[in-house]
Amino acid sequence: MSYASRKVSEIMNPNPPKASPNEKVEDIVRKMYEHGSSSVIIVDVDDHVIGIFTERDLVKMVANKIPTNVEVAKVMTKNPVTLKYDEPVSKAIIIMSEKGFRNLPIVDEEGRLKGLITSRMLTKTFGEFFEE
Repeated sequence: MSYASRKVSEIMNPNPPKASPNEKVEDIVRKMYEHGSSSVIIVDVDDHVIGIFTERDLVKMVANKIPTNVEVAKVMTKNPVTLKYDEPVSKAIIIMSEKGFRNLPIVDEEGRLKGLITSRMLTKTFGEFFEE
């Protein structure tokens, strides 16, 4: 099986940091730090992906002097592009490279969070594939 035809569910992080939209940005940033993550997925009470907060969002906040005690819903990227967990890795690569994303939430058929693919993850697993 080629690397690009593998399913995203095979290489995704199945437990990415997540938060509710009413959490404060300062708490979201703390989660990012504790998890060594460049993003936190924002979900509703049923785990549907409704947003993502990334390092880029934090940079925009700092540049615009927005305090970190605001709710993440006010500054997150709303309705982010997602990918279903049974899609091939090649689709994740195309989406991420065309759109310049470093983080891509992975969902089930109903849009509930299942995992996260990062550009770092793709690079790491790509290297491992050639070592096999």
